[in-house]
Amino acid sequence: MTRARAGWRGRALVVAVPYLWLALFFVVPFLIVLKISLATSVVANPPYTKLFEHGRLQAGLDSYGFLLSDDLYALAYLNSLKTASIACLCCLLIGYPMAYGIARARPERRGALLMLVILPFWTSFLIRVYAWVTLLQTTGPVNRVLTGTRTPPALSVPSAASTHSQLLGAQSATRSPGWTPAAISAAAIAVTRSPSSR
Repeated sequence: MTRARAGWRGRALVVAVPYLWLALFFVVPFLIVLKISLATSVVANPPYTKLFEHGRLQAGLDSYGFLLSDDLYALAYLNSLKTASIACLCCLLIGYPMAYGIARARPERRGALLMLVILPFWTSFLIRVYAWVTLLQTTGPVNRVLTGTRTPPALSVPSAASTHSQLLGAQSATRSPGWTPAAISAAAIAVTRSPSSR
């Protein structure tokens, strides 16, 4: 009985650590942002009113009403959904064939192939982002090569902040460690474990 209790306490401690991490770095910041969103904007420091003052709740939905009344925020939200959807589709089109190839490879080669996919995980997120910014900026090497080969201006990279650049970066650099390597590794493991691949 004592061993069972000790084992249960050990498992509870192991599970509690990630939950504590999520509470500190996700739930608490989320509640702070929610509190600010329900407050009223004022010209002061901090630039919002207190939710509780003199024992009374002073919450409002003015900020949410402003979001719904301005088309700028709705268009930005829809553009984010469009970019995420296209990036997700590109991940599937690029990642699944590679994952299927890794799963169908010889068992002694799968580890090396997965290692090549996981290598971007070891590179700093900031380094990858700055690398893409350097490559895709207007004066970067990609744009210079395209313009140097007399490619029409419409096909050259306009800037690192363009939609095409964001989609390209989403596949390999953003959302650390990158959507495509994560999709390939997850799909390869799933396909390898499926009964049809054995």
